[in-house]
Amino acid sequence: MEYKVVFDVAQAGYQQWGYARAGLLSTLLAVAILVVAMMLKKKPFRLNWYDWLLFVVIAFGIYWTSLAWRDTHSAYATLREDLISGRCQVVEGVVEGFHPVTPGEIYHEYFYVNGVKFDYSDYIESPGFHQTQKQGGPIRTGLKVKIHHKDGVIARLEIRE
Repeated sequence: MEYKVVFDVAQAGYQQWGYARAGLLSTLLAVAILVVAMMLKKKPFRLNWYDWLLFVVIAFGIYWTSLAWRDTHSAYATLREDLISGRCQVVEGVVEGFHPVTPGEIYHEYFYVNGVKFDYSDYIESPGFHQTQKQGGPIRTGLKVKIHHKDGVIARLEIRE
């Protein structure tokens, strides 16, 4: 029996756009409001307090987007490089102690393979595997897997067919 790759961070690419997208969209909205407001003003125009507030929102949005992208992309690039260069730990065995997401109680899934705990969630930005069973994820008790990971973050998940 061979393993089938169901997740590989190097093949999946950067997928953590959530935080950066929120900052970028709010920045673009503030720019659009500012441009429209300036076009509607009569000449000569002065900047009002709300125009300055929009400049502050734009500056914060650029700052937020830059930090969010830098931090999430850095985590992705590090995990990807660790996988490609062989610096990930590898554990192989049967999934045990699987606890799926329970809405209202547990917002993350976790399981063990040969005593190594893996924990992930739909609600936490992570470069590694994080597809919960609720979102169609393949993990279940008794599944035979091979996992390449770095400090519990799954860089590559293979399932025995």
